[in-house]
Amino acid sequence: MLSSTPTKARQVAMTRLVLALSASCFLVVTCAPTVSTLSREQVADIETESFRTSYETGFSAVAEALQDMGYCLINADRKTGILTTDWQVKQPSGLEVAFAIRVRTRFSVTVTKAGDGLVRVRARMMVQSSDPKFGWVDCRQNMSVEFYRSGLNWLFSVIKQRLQ
Repeated sequence: MLSSTPTKARQVAMTRLVLALSASCFLVVTCAPTVSTLSREQVADIETESFRTSYETGFSAVAEALQDMGYCLINADRKTGILTTDWQVKQPSGLEVAFAIRVRTRFSVTVTKAGDGLVRVRARMMVQSSDPKFGWVDCRQNMSVEFYRSGLNWLFSVIKQRLQ
C-alpha cells in the first residue's frame, strides 16, 4: 500500500478537480447537458474504460491509481473486483470560502475480465457539497457532463500511467 499522505502534485491536482466540480455543482448552465439528462448507456460509456492487461495487474493499477490521487481505500476485494474509496473533503479556498462551499468526492470502481488480456474498469464518482441546512447533498446529477467526464478521465489517465 502507498502512503495516504498527499504530495504537492496530488494537492494541486485535487484542487483543480474540486474547483471544477464546485463550479459544476453550483453554476449549472441551463444549456450545458447534465449527467441526469443522459441515458444509462451514455453514463456507462463515460464511466467505462478498457485496458490491455491481466486482471491482477489491472486491479493493482486501479488500487494504486486511487491512492496516487490521494484517496484512502476502504474496500479492495480482488475476488469481486470492487474497490471503494473513503470520502475526500477539499478544504475551501478562494471563491469556495466566499460562498462557504465544501465539496467531497469518492470513487466506486469495478474491475472485470473482458477477454484474454483485457480488463474493463467501470468507475463511478460520487460528489457532494455541504449545505448548512441539509448537510452533505449529492450534486452528481446536476453536474455538467464534461466535469463528470473530466473527473473520471483523471482516474483513467492515472491508471494508464500505472500500467506503463
